[in-house]
Amino acid sequence: IENEDSFTTNYHDVFKTYKSTKEGDVKNLIANRLMTVEKVDDVDDIRPVQRVFTFPSIDYTADTFRSKGFVVLLWVTWILSYFAYLFDRDGKRLGDLNCDESEPNFGCFILQGLINWSIIMLQLTLIGTPFILWASVGNSVYQTHPLLITFGIISPVVFAILPYFNTFKVIHTEDGDFISTEKVDDARKQMLYNLAFICGTFLVVASSRNLLQRLVGQHDFWKNNKWLRMMMSVPGAIVLESNIKKAASFKVNQLVRNARAIHKIAEYESTEGYETLLSRALLSFEKASERREDFGGFFSTWKRLFSGKLFSEDGIWFTARLISGNVGQLTLCVFLISFFVNLQRSDFFQNELSKVAESEKWRLMAPLRYGLAVSEITIIIITLNYVPSTTRTVLLFRSGGIPSLHDARFWKLRVAVDQASLLFGTLFWGSLYTAILIGLFSMVFLAIILNKELAPQVLNIFASFLGLVITVILKILVLMIMRRKYHRGYYRTNPAKANLLGIIIESWNLGLTTQYMIIRCLKLLLAATLFIGRVDVPFLTEDANNLGLLEIDHFPLVFRKDVLTHEAHRHPYLERIGVMYMMKLRHSNFGNYVGTIWRLLFIFAMTPWLRKYRSTDDNLDVSNFRYAANRLWTGRMPFSISKKTSFL
Repeated sequence: IENEDSFTTNYHDVFKTYKSTKEGDVKNLIANRLMTVEKVDDVDDIRPVQRVFTFPSIDYTADTFRSKGFVVLLWVTWILSYFAYLFDRDGKRLGDLNCDESEPNFGCFILQGLINWSIIMLQLTLIGTPFILWASVGNSVYQTHPLLITFGIISPVVFAILPYFNTFKVIHTEDGDFISTEKVDDARKQMLYNLAFICGTFLVVASSRNLLQRLVGQHDFWKNNKWLRMMMSVPGAIVLESNIKKAASFKVNQLVRNARAIHKIAEYESTEGYETLLSRALLSFEKASERREDFGGFFSTWKRLFSGKLFSEDGIWFTARLISGNVGQLTLCVFLISFFVNLQRSDFFQNELSKVAESEKWRLMAPLRYGLAVSEITIIIITLNYVPSTTRTVLLFRSGGIPSLHDARFWKLRVAVDQASLLFGTLFWGSLYTAILIGLFSMVFLAIILNKELAPQVLNIFASFLGLVITVILKILVLMIMRRKYHRGYYRTNPAKANLLGIIIESWNLGLTTQYMIIRCLKLLLAATLFIGRVDVPFLTEDANNLGLLEIDHFPLVFRKDVLTHEAHRHPYLERIGVMYMMKLRHSNFGNYVGTIWRLLFIFAMTPWLRKYRSTDDNLDVSNFRYAANRLWTGRMPFSISKKTSFL
């Protein structure tokens, strides 16, 4: 309880250190200020525990790194550096087979494609992996030696800052270079060079701040100022984990308050006797369970996020992949504006624009600017919807709105969870493709309307469409009157007239449906285009998504895998039970048989409806559990309500 508001990890709350208690004498840890206890006698019962090395600085499953902001900045820097120095070097490609496009040479083009993608794979893995690993050294939530952090600072200097000032070439051939930092005289490339350099510089600053935190963050002079103490000694990931602790306490307290309210209602309605009181409590719970709460709305989610309740009460944990993807989506806005400005300044565009009369130039510029504006708005809307959508998905899984463990198809979400690594790229490229397609569609649409030569045809189409709209409105008004007179739900108050009306409508619809299907086709194409950048929600139902063995859209499943993977590590209740398991590791007398009985008595008296979640499998031998509270536990209840139950 005393650690619920502290900016510490659960591991530190239990063992009072970030080190393994097996690495040295506990008294030495205290002497070196690596264990925060008031007296040495307080740690006499600590059993030696070895903390397993999990490479926490690159753990994107449990998010045990020190700062999410650092991870986001690191990946953005790597993407910018790749597109600045390695991607699309004016057609100079290593391994170019020079296939003759004038002759049908299918095999040559297959081999060329294989070589091109292999080189891209090698560049991304052989350069990106060392860069990410090297720069991540020290970005761990656990204690890290300052020399390792200093070593990690060198990575952004080598990969992002030095290439800005110097030219390096690796595996140089006549066809091209595997790695080359030679600058290209292009406005878009210059912007990428500058952005990569700026992000690399910020990475150095972030790593230096991390080093400063390690060196002076625990000294007393920082403790005199609250804000300096927060800035220098509390990493962002630990603040988020402390919010998860608060959320776990909030949820448990809320559960107890709700249980007390239900028992108060049952007391007023029950007669004397335990069985009657229990049955009344269960009945009151069934009535209360019908109450529903709206959550996951766009504005309400952002409001709870800015107030902090989304973290400290709901216990939502946003993954580093999601945040990185959102940052990547927002950078697209900058790139699209830059592309539009460079297009306007290009010689080709200026030559074409000079051929147009001054009074008619607005007809060319207006569609371009309109398409850019629509693209920017599309990206912003997609980006802003991911946080509410993620929150809604998490809460639906928790509340059972989306079936999980007992669903026959849930196995799809439990296999190949490493596919979550696709999420960052899909958020970025999906938003880009959506913005381009929607922008082109809007630009072409406005260009057709403003075109003088096509003006008569456009007016005729618009007049025909307007006539269809008026006809449909009249049809709806007539049907509203007739339905009230001749129909009541699925039944007819006047069968003869209703049947006659049905024949008239069915004949009329033979003509209207030709236009209906065109409109439906356009709406589905537009919706499908918009959902290219929305991998957080399924566009197709599960039945429509499968064509035999072919799965049309797999990426919403990938998104849910990432959500559930982090829920399996960062759910507030799992964090709380993890603390209980660590307390069992530290104290030999924690979680003994007597404590288990008292917990069960509390559960069955206070919240008897939780019994339905207990396993009733007779083959489940709890005495063989590695961390069972008592290995002699028989699985029987402390009193004879049920005989087929097991350890809670």
